[in-house]
Amino acid sequence: MAEAFFKKINRCEGHVAISAGTKPDKKIEENIIKVMSEKNIDMLDDKKYYPKIIDEIPKDIIDNVTYVYTMGCGVKCPTLSIKDINVTDLGFDDVKGKSLDEVRLIRDKVRSSIIDIIKKIYLKGGKRCI
Repeated sequence: MAEAFFKKINRCEGHVAISAGTKPDKKIEENIIKVMSEKNIDMLDDKKYYPKIIDEIPKDIIDNVTYVYTMGCGVKCPTLSIKDINVTDLGFDDVKGKSLDEVRLIRDKVRSSIIDIIKKIYLKGGKRCI
């Protein structure tokens, strides 16, 4: 959800969002697909959105990371080989096994956090990217 919201909301160049997990499912949860479609985001586009493991993120991207945000979900993220980067845990609940209404609440918290992140990233440079 975070990657999808970043791609939809961000209007400036220079940063990308990549979502990955420590133990991702083989497919996106059905309730995520439903609640994201309510925000006009098609999570069924498997070329754009699919579960990824952290190890799949290319080294050249890892080497150029500016910000790292973890979603929480009660999972400890493995140490990434990134120097002098602050990692911020946003502390969201895992959507697995949650009702549709609970996933909607998590979705809305993720969206709000992504908006805050975009503002933080770009306001430093005087840009308005939302």
